[in-house]
Amino acid sequence: MSSRSGRGEVAAGEPVTTIAELYARAQADVPALTVEVIALIRERVPEYATVTVSHQEQYTAGQLRGMITGLGFGRGPEPHELDAARELGRQRADDRVPLHALVSAYQVGYQRLWAQIQQLARDSGDVGLQLELLARVDDVWTWIQSVSAAASQAHSEATRVLEAVDIRSTQRFVQALGAGAAERDAAERAAAGLGYDPAGPFQVVVWSIGGWSEQQVRRWHEEERVPRRGLQNVHVADVGQVMVAVLQGGDPGVLVTRVRRVRAEGGVGVGVGLSRPGVQGAADSYQDALLCLGHAGPRREVVDFGRWWLPVSLSAHEDRLRQVLAPGVLAAGENPHLLETVLAFADAGSSLAATAAALHVHVNTVRYRLGRWRTLTGWDPATWDGLSRSVLVGWTRTDAHRAE
Repeated sequence: MSSRSGRGEVAAGEPVTTIAELYARAQADVPALTVEVIALIRERVPEYATVTVSHQEQYTAGQLRGMITGLGFGRGPEPHELDAARELGRQRADDRVPLHALVSAYQVGYQRLWAQIQQLARDSGDVGLQLELLARVDDVWTWIQSVSAAASQAHSEATRVLEAVDIRSTQRFVQALGAGAAERDAAERAAAGLGYDPAGPFQVVVWSIGGWSEQQVRRWHEEERVPRRGLQNVHVADVGQVMVAVLQGGDPGVLVTRVRRVRAEGGVGVGVGLSRPGVQGAADSYQDALLCLGHAGPRREVVDFGRWWLPVSLSAHEDRLRQVLAPGVLAAGENPHLLETVLAFADAGSSLAATAAALHVHVNTVRYRLGRWRTLTGWDPATWDGLSRSVLVGWTRTDAHRAE
C-alpha cells in the first residue's frame, strides 16, 4: 500500500516525486531547520545577541512554515503573515536590534530554507522536479521582499518612537543630575527607568556639537541605539550645544572614538568625567566632564578628568589664583612660545629630548626656553611647584583658550 496521501504527504525515507510532496517534506523538516537557522543567525548577525533563543524560536518556526505553505500554494504572504512580520519588526526594535541586522536575519533564514528545499529536490533524482522548482525561484524572492519590507517598516516606526522616548528620558535624567541634591530622587527614578543600576558606577562623557548640523545630531541618535562592543549601557541626549552621554559598564574610549569619527569640520572638544559610584557619582562625573570640556581644543582635543584633575579643578578658581599665577600670565602673554614649550615639557614627562621632538626643535632650544621661562617667572619647570604653576597658567589664561 502506498504511504502517499492526496495532500502530497510522503513518508520519511521515501523519495519525493511532486512539488506538493517536496513542500510537505520541507514542513516536516521545520523543527530541525528552526534550530539550525537560529544558530546561523546568531553566528552571522552578532547584533542578535540581545535576543533570547526562546523568543527567536517563537517567530522563526512560524515564518518558515508560512513561507513553505505559501510557496506550495503559489501565493504571497497573507495579511496575518504580514502582521506577524510587523510584530517581529517592532519586537526587534525593542530588543535594540538594528534594521540592517533584522534584514540580514531574514535573508539568512529564508536562504537556508530554500537551500533545504533545493537539496530535497536533488535527493529525489528527478530532473523534471528540479527544473520545476527552479522555475519558482522568483516566488521565493517575492515572499522575502514582502515580509522583510513589512518588518522593516514596522521596525523603523517603532525605532523612531523609542528614540524619541529615550532621548526625552535621558534629557530629564541629565537635567536632574545637573540640578544637584534637589533632584536626586528624580535622577534615581530616571536612572532606573533607563535601565541603569542606580547604585552602580557611572561615567559621563560630553562633547561640543556647536558645529554639528541637525542631520549629524539626528544620525548620532540613530546610531546610538545600535549595540557596540565595549558599550554595554549608554544613553545620549543633546542639551543645548553639548551632547551628554551617561555610561555604565562601558569603555569611554569606544565612545570617544565614535565622536571623533562623526565630528564636524574643525574638530570637536570632548570632556571625560571620572567613573563614580551611584547617582550622586553620576552628577559629580557630569560636572567633571563639563569642566574638562571647557579646556578642550585643537591642542588637547580630549580632556580626561582622571588625568587632568588638578589643573581642571584649580582652573575653576581662576579669580582666587590670579595673583599667584600673575608672573606666568604676564610672561606667557609676551612670550607664548615659552609657555608652549613648558606645556610640551609637561606632556613629555619632563624629557628634553621628547619635548624637542614634539616641537620639532633642537634640544638646546628647549633648554634655553625653559631657562628663559624660569628667569621671567621665577618658576623652575624642573620642579613640581614650578611646573604645576606653569601648567595651570596654560589652563586658565583666557587668551590661550581662545587661541586653542
